[in-house]
Amino acid sequence: MSELEPCLRPTCKRLFAGAVAITAICAQYTTLLMAQPEVNNPPQTRAPNAQWNDQEVTTLIDFLYDHCSEGTGGHFKPKVFGSAAQFINNDEELALNQLGPPTSGNRPENDTFLESFI
Repeated sequence: MSELEPCLRPTCKRLFAGAVAITAICAQYTTLLMAQPEVNNPPQTRAPNAQWNDQEVTTLIDFLYDHCSEGTGGHFKPKVFGSAAQFINNDEELALNQLGPPTSGNRPENDTFLESFI
């Protein structure tokens, strides 16, 4: 009798086939879980955008005009936008008409932001 004969029995073959099937199912399930976007990247809450009114836009344009020496080629450094946001948020007259959250110092994502108001 050879050493391989006991493993060739039908019971041993079924156990081996069952173990392979369970392993394949587990691998497929793991792949499915990793492919789900909400599992890999949980949803992030985004802060609401500031709502600009005409007075705030006018104040921003005036502020940028007064600080045009700090810009190069029509582009301003983030420090200038931070100063402008602080200036707008601290203005008591503008605070009365403010809609939404306070203005942040983030640079507008759209380069034509100011052009749309001019």
